Amino acid sequence: MKEAILATLASPSQLVRTQCASLVAAIATIEIPRGEWTELINNLCTNSNSDVSQIKLASLQTLGFICEELEPSNLSNELKNAVVVALTTSIDKDEASAPNSQGLPATKLAVKALLHSLPYATQNFKVENERNFIMQKVFDAIFVSDVNIRENAMQVLVELARQEYEALQSQF
Repeated sequence: MKEAILATLASPSQLVRTQCASLVAAIATIEIPRGEWTELINNLCTNSNSDVSQIKLASLQTLGFICEELEPSNLSNELKNAVVVALTTSIDKDEASAPNSQGLPATKLAVKALLHSLPYATQNFKVENERNFIMQKVFDAIFVSDVNIRENAMQVLVELARQEYEALQSQF
């Protein structure tokens, strides 16, 4: 059954993808803490780089839903890092700013999901080059022309200031 739900994430219908992403996240929040469906996070992270737009968007949205519900303690540091990397590398200010770009929806979903993944990023903020990369992506998103992306990026920045204040002092 899970394979059929995952396959539906590639639907051409945004509504269907969103509902399936929500369903996958709901199942994941039950199974991952029990040590089940262990391959899901890695598969979603890999698919977040897909050349197929529907797969990329559904994977980013699903990761965001999972981060919203799943406690960071339920994932290994390796998986938390994979989620943060998948989301931050999907933020592309050039793609998001280009007219009729496929990068706009991906950046929008990635920034929104990044907000929910910040509790997963604590280890990343202890490493200077990783912290700098994340912060550069957030700052890039603040200057994208899309208002929703800018708003979500500002929310990420506020939450980062709350969560990682000590690590961010060098950024300001």
